[in-house]
Amino acid sequence: VVADESGQYVRDALTLERAGASDVRVARASPAACNAAAFEGDAEVFVFIDGRCVPDDDTWLQRAIAWASRPGVGAVGGKLYERDGRVVGNGVLLGVAGAWAAMDGGARVDGDGYAGRGKLPQNLSALTHGLLAVTREAFVAAGGFDAGYESMAAATIDLTLRLGQAGLRNTWLPSLRMRFDNGRAALETS
Repeated sequence: VVADESGQYVRDALTLERAGASDVRVARASPAACNAAAFEGDAEVFVFIDGRCVPDDDTWLQRAIAWASRPGVGAVGGKLYERDGRVVGNGVLLGVAGAWAAMDGGARVDGDGYAGRGKLPQNLSALTHGLLAVTREAFVAAGGFDAGYESMAAATIDLTLRLGQAGLRNTWLPSLRMRFDNGRAALETS
């Protein structure tokens, strides 16, 4: 599902098809629209990508699906960065900066991060939107995105917290990199 806020990022549907996706849907970037788009298809793994994200390589989709399909995994997210090479999101540290902050936020995308953690897959309490892979089974069991939220950021954090409460892991893969073209402010308010 390509969550497309402005209507100008339909190119990502083509990116998904080139990467091997077989059931691509474009939806308005809202929790209710993403739920509807997900349930229209019959995919075993849902991959929600913000239309403003550009993958670093052609293997990202296969890797995201492979990790999401592992036993005990709730959701998988990657490392989102701005054009200047600074990390802006996907892994979430809760209780930082008032509510949450990006894992490795502000660091160079190719840097090691704090104590080398910026290059290691990790299980985190929550992920935020931009890139999220989740199995149909986990998504349905958690009730999908809570349509009561206006922003995809809040709805995705909520979803991944519920997946964690159900005993599933939310895995952050820093090698799964996406350039986010609209910057941190857009990511946090989307």
